[in-house]
Amino acid sequence: MRTILFRSFIIVAVCVLSAPFALLGRARVTIAQQEPAQNPSSVIAELFTFEVKECRKIGDRVICEALVTNKGDERSLSIRGKQWGRSDDVTRLIDDLGNVYDDAKGQFGTKELPYAAVTLVTDVPVRLILYFDGVAKEASRIRLLELDCYTDDGDKAFRVQLRDIPLKIPALINPSRPDATANPNSITTREYTFEALPCRRSLNEVTCSFRVTNEQAASRTLGLRARCHGDRPRLIDQLGNEYLATGGSLGTKKPTPDLICESRQTIDSRASLNGSVTFTRVPADARQVKLLRLRFVSLEATVGFDIDFRDIPINAK
Repeated sequence: MRTILFRSFIIVAVCVLSAPFALLGRARVTIAQQEPAQNPSSVIAELFTFEVKECRKIGDRVICEALVTNKGDERSLSIRGKQWGRSDDVTRLIDDLGNVYDDAKGQFGTKELPYAAVTLVTDVPVRLILYFDGVAKEASRIRLLELDCYTDDGDKAFRVQLRDIPLKIPALINPSRPDATANPNSITTREYTFEALPCRRSLNEVTCSFRVTNEQAASRTLGLRARCHGDRPRLIDQLGNEYLATGGSLGTKKPTPDLICESRQTIDSRASLNGSVTFTRVPADARQVKLLRLRFVSLEATVGFDIDFRDIPINAK
């Protein structure tokens, strides 16, 4: 009888002690236990290292660049946002004024955010770029940059919090280009500087030239919608007449058979290239361009935007 009671006690004890471990194995981690890395702008979560290289402010857009390194076995990682259909846990930014921005876009490796998962090899850093638009002009610091993450390793969703990041505000005009200071049609946006050059006439054809400078510290690809239906460059002269472009180029690229209406060109870091658009049937009494509207596409952000130049003289060739 004593033997039976002793064995029963052993069985009950084993079940009681093993129950917490069984429950732990089924638990889902939602908030990562973070530890600071050697760099104060870095944290380690779920054996991923997140290192912020810099955050800069261009107009009302904040752009943060970081490196993500997998310190575990090879696995995938997603940075999630609003387009996942979730409104509670999203990638967000809080500035030093207390404003919250939660519509993050950008690029992770070669994948566009926020959908695609990126497979991270052990100890190989992958570049992460995040964009937040509509940031207050008075903001000078990021109090919190919170990343909503998911990894297929254990089916884990977790959040990463990076704090107290200064905002760099680059100069709008590059002092190494003295002609930019004298050009009122110099526009800096999305880390490109666009400068209008003179428009020139040959009979009834007017060609307007411009210069683009990549202000970012990495090469990027830009597209000019040279002769796309509904997206052609527009010219309005001083008489109010409007003309649509019949062609154009960006650097050495013109619209190609596979990209019928768009010219694409990769621009090196801090490098400039020229482009032009052509308009036909412009009468001789058109002597000034009141508005020149060009449509560009930033392939990294997969978004189109307009550049408006004004009051450009039309000179004879």
